[in-house]
Amino acid sequence: MKPWQVRDLTVGDRIRWQRTATVEVGVIKERRLFGVIVEWSDGRTTEMFFNEMKNVEREAPAP
Repeated sequence: MKPWQVRDLTVGDRIRWQRTATVEVGVIKERRLFGVIVEWSDGRTTEMFFNEMKNVEREAPAP
């Protein structure tokens, strides 16, 4: 995502992060001044700063 796209993320948005072997899917749980709190599908919760989200894409809403 571009920096201006990342700032449009809201609580509840689903994102995915492409890694080498797997694709991780997460949900935005909280917005902060310089980033977001993400709960990943494997149960981890992480804080990500907006400038660290170059490899993040918005995921389609869950059915």
